[in-house]
Amino acid sequence: MGWVSFTEPTSMDCRGIMFDITGGDSSSILVCLPPQKFFEYEHDSRDHTLGRIGDKMIKLDGSLISTFLHKHEVRLKSKASLDSSQVHLAESCLYNNSQFRSEIQSLAEQGYTVNFELTSPRNRIVIPYSVDQLTLISIRSHITGENLFGTRLVQFLQDTYPSMLANMVSYENYVDRIDTLEKHLQFIEAIRQETTGEGYVVEIVLQDGTSYLTK
Repeated sequence: MGWVSFTEPTSMDCRGIMFDITGGDSSSILVCLPPQKFFEYEHDSRDHTLGRIGDKMIKLDGSLISTFLHKHEVRLKSKASLDSSQVHLAESCLYNNSQFRSEIQSLAEQGYTVNFELTSPRNRIVIPYSVDQLTLISIRSHITGENLFGTRLVQFLQDTYPSMLANMVSYENYVDRIDTLEKHLQFIEAIRQETTGEGYVVEIVLQDGTSYLTK
């Protein structure tokens, strides 16, 4: 699906979202809120040069895995499944690290969806990986919808969630380093010239302080 398919106000949030409907339609409860859909730099209709470059995160080549609570216990799902080979592989990574799991359980109980990228030699897309790994990419509030990543995620996790910090995706912040249109265009061109890796996820910070992601 392309940009045109996601022009309705709430459609960007529909990928992988999940509700508990056991209480009936009138009392559906949000239990999983993955990151909003975002698009390649050239395929997004917005003029990215109107904003500043914020965080630049390594783009991993794996499967999106998100948390939810089931009977008060944290569980994992992919965008489309609760019971797939990717989910089972992600659960094995989670259960092998008790501290990591405890921290994730705590955030889930506070009303956050924790979002990971699963990479593994058994889940190869294009880029090869040598070990099974769950890498933290963001957490998202069920109450406000705010998606924390990069700089803001570190600020939120520091001093309380050491295992999650240790398993977080690599990033750099450019908000005070790219302050002209020329530097913005040079930044994008330098990324285009790279010949290894899957690329980057880049935050665009608007004048009103809000931001969005592109890749």
